[in-house]
Amino acid sequence: MMSEDHTTGNFVIDEEIRGWYDHYRSFCEFMADTGMESDFEPGMALEQIEGWEQENDTELPHQYKSWLMLTGGTRILDGELELYAPEIGGLDEEDDIVIIGSTGDGSEAGIRRADGTVYTICDGDIREYEDFDDFLTYRMAFLQDIAEDEIGEDWQDQFEGTLGALEE
Repeated sequence: MMSEDHTTGNFVIDEEIRGWYDHYRSFCEFMADTGMESDFEPGMALEQIEGWEQENDTELPHQYKSWLMLTGGTRILDGELELYAPEIGGLDEEDDIVIIGSTGDGSEAGIRRADGTVYTICDGDIREYEDFDDFLTYRMAFLQDIAEDEIGEDWQDQFEGTLGALEE
């Protein structure tokens, strides 16, 4: 397997996020047999992301920028998780957050502009994550529960078998 250069100019795509991107794509391809649809849009150019940051006087976390460079928008398992290009929003103060997605449980995903904290909010309850990697880890647990409901308890064995076949 050839090694890939995951750099764009001076920006280096976070390898943890690249791993999650690849895992999410493989998982969604596996789950397509259940009829649940997923879509991964092409990545955004670094210049486009930096232009948005300048226009909105906001610095996005490196991991989220890495995700955007891999896919500018994602709709996973019929909307159980949607991640998209950043949008300015507000909680208590005007324009204090960046909205980055939504989840099937009704949560809104965002990033606080002041400190870059990734969080979800649902019915007023806020859950903070260590970083975007932690957010992706946590959301995958919910998606795995859906896989178990749709396919059965042995879904992981089937998924790993599918991955093995793809690598051969």
